[in-house]
Amino acid sequence: MGDRGKFIVIEGIEGASKGSCIQFLKENLSGYRIEFTREPGGTRIGEKIRKLLLSDGEDGLKYLISDEKSLTAVEICLFCCARYPHCKRIRRYQARGINVVSDRFDSSTLAYQIMGRRRGDLLWFFWALNEIAVDGIEPDLVVLLDLEPKIGLSRRKSAGGELSRFDKEELEFHNRVRRSFLDFKGSNWVVVDASKPEAEVQKEVLGIVKRCMEGK
Repeated sequence: MGDRGKFIVIEGIEGASKGSCIQFLKENLSGYRIEFTREPGGTRIGEKIRKLLLSDGEDGLKYLISDEKSLTAVEICLFCCARYPHCKRIRRYQARGINVVSDRFDSSTLAYQIMGRRRGDLLWFFWALNEIAVDGIEPDLVVLLDLEPKIGLSRRKSAGGELSRFDKEELEFHNRVRRSFLDFKGSNWVVVDASKPEAEVQKEVLGIVKRCMEGK
């Protein structure tokens, strides 16, 4: 059996250029054994749950559950339901020596649902469900694209395209999300200043990811 593949996560607030960085990685890591995935998503059922969670229309969760207190608890359940098969898939890739890069992971659930919504009372609930969902899997590297939320939201709106219901949350919500990422970052995290020019950020992230995959 060959070396285990690395599990790498890209995190950040809205407008921190996660999407463009991941696209840059796809275009510049063709020589590596690598798979790209996302949360929520990454599996057939995960993608269905993603649509339910992110949609702001009649096919979205918020349309079905108007009570904010209940909504957050159900969101946590759904994120963890999507995460369980996703982690199984990631583990299979790693066992075959394939590296995995994920657009978000469990840190986003903690940041958005618990801290962003100020639902510290549900922290125990999140930890209990998430422990089952991840089944012991941990990222080898988390790259956090850090940015002032006011700048990120401005970028997001200027870029056009459909906004998710999380994009539409108030500024203070996004400030709390950012603080959560920074407060809970672990020793396997690297923080990148996403306020720099996009091309510079992309090259920095590429270098960080390459070093991780090469064991440097």
